[in-house]
Amino acid sequence: MRSQSARFTNILADAVYTFLQNDERLYCVEDTPDHAFWVYWGEPALDVPYGTLCFGDFELQENHTLLITALSDTRMEVLLDLVRPLNLSTPQMKLEPFTRVEKQPQKTSGRKRRRKSSIKWSDPI
Repeated sequence: MRSQSARFTNILADAVYTFLQNDERLYCVEDTPDHAFWVYWGEPALDVPYGTLCFGDFELQENHTLLITALSDTRMEVLLDLVRPLNLSTPQMKLEPFTRVEKQPQKTSGRKRRRKSSIKWSDPI
């Protein structure tokens, strides 16, 4: 998994807005005169204990730009297929490099750890 985006410029913003707004797989979380943002929940939406999973998003920006972001090649492919009927130009693709997080070694001591007991030997049982 790695973050990636597809940027479409010089789009017909009203047509793109109407198309995205009418797709029931998308949920609009922000809708202002100069900016709109939808998350892709899929079909059907996948609910988990912490909420509904988001598989990517669409951001319609004020400068006639559509930005699509996803966390994997497969997810991006699905999102690009969703807007294919709009016949948009070829997007500018941006792939973020995969970052590895180095795991810190655990510190060990030469002694065995003993569990603390909540019972004191002097307490009556």
